[in-house]
Amino acid sequence: MRLSLTRCIHDAIASKYGYSRNGFKYEIIRPQTYAAIERTFDRSIAKPIDAESNNESNCSSDGFLSSFSLNHCVKTAEDVNGIANASRIASKILTCTERLIEVGVSGEQIDDYVYQLCLSNRCYPSPLNYKGFPKCVTLSVNNVAVHGIPDKRKLVNGDIITVDVTVFCDGYHGDTAKTFIVGNGDNDARHLIKTSRQCLEEAIRVCRDGVPFSIIGKSIESTAKRNGLNVIPAICGHGIGRQFHEPPQIIHFDCENESDCNEMREIMRENMVFTIEPALSEGEVDIEVLGDGWTVTTCDNSRTAQFEHTICVKKNGAQILSTDLWSN
Repeated sequence: MRLSLTRCIHDAIASKYGYSRNGFKYEIIRPQTYAAIERTFDRSIAKPIDAESNNESNCSSDGFLSSFSLNHCVKTAEDVNGIANASRIASKILTCTERLIEVGVSGEQIDDYVYQLCLSNRCYPSPLNYKGFPKCVTLSVNNVAVHGIPDKRKLVNGDIITVDVTVFCDGYHGDTAKTFIVGNGDNDARHLIKTSRQCLEEAIRVCRDGVPFSIIGKSIESTAKRNGLNVIPAICGHGIGRQFHEPPQIIHFDCENESDCNEMREIMRENMVFTIEPALSEGEVDIEVLGDGWTVTTCDNSRTAQFEHTICVKKNGAQILSTDLWSN
């Protein structure tokens, strides 16, 4: 993802609650304390390079296309199979995690469960130690758009939570995410979540060999606006494979007239693999990174939702590699 440079201006006394368009009151999330737990893995479970060294120079998450030819984004059959295997495991873990999404469960309990699922599936949780991230999964609640750190806060009725699972298995990463309602949610939350899912599904449908990447953002923004919601432009998809983040960068808004979006006019080619992961906001789209260096919130504390798939471009469409995600 790429972050905007907006600096949010907050009231002197921060509000504890936000309100949806129809007046539903929800808690505004601020980072809380979390336990610094060392996670151990059997030596037979391979770790990605960036988790071993905790060295940002090993990660290619910045300048996705600036130093890479799109030719390098086309995967071999072996690569596609490896990414598909990791993506299926990520989806399986996400589906299992849904059982814990209920009132009274803490973020750290969910993180512990994801850790145990990774052990049982013989894989490594890609976020753990990636550029110093301290947990196995990202959990983004209410006004947190992405990269929320699982902490001691317990979920309450009406929360919406995005669970983003990425795993590293047999040398490849797989990535997927979904937003859930905790307990009895309000109609605005259901609309936000339904539209976010629809944005992803319709974006996948337009992908195929020979079409420009820009068609993804056009589809997403059109769907969001039609439903009265806004795409957060700073949150992007990415290539994936041997590394957690690879080229190409995937823009989720209509950038046809944007001078810095020339790469989106490039053409998709068969066997390119990348994630599509639009984040939608009920309100404004400006975001900020909080003091922990990870948690990204909306400046106006509006709620967000996000769905994500890892896909492979094919001649006449796109193959969803994270196939276990839609279990209901």
